Amino acid sequence: ERKASSQAVFIGTGYQEKNLRDMFKFLTTLVTPSFDTISAKKRFLKKAVKFFVQNGRMYKKMQDRPPLLVIFDPEKRATILNQAHE
Repeated sequence: ERKASSQAVFIGTGYQEKNLRDMFKFLTTLVTPSFDTISAKKRFLKKAVKFFVQNGRMYKKMQDRPPLLVIFDPEKRATILNQAHE
């Protein structure tokens, strides 16, 4: 979690990033990606309910805090991380 202006952001990397992109596609089309096992599909769906899409942007739901904006663009993520560490 990092602050970008007044917006909290969720930063994923590697495998997690592909998973987040799959979730975005699922949340906007309601078509599940293909999985090798039923349990993998169940895990995906269990995680997907923790996110939502609004105005073309994906957010991670937080229990008692405002949702986190998911940042997909690697350059933008790097900029946010650098700003947070300055």
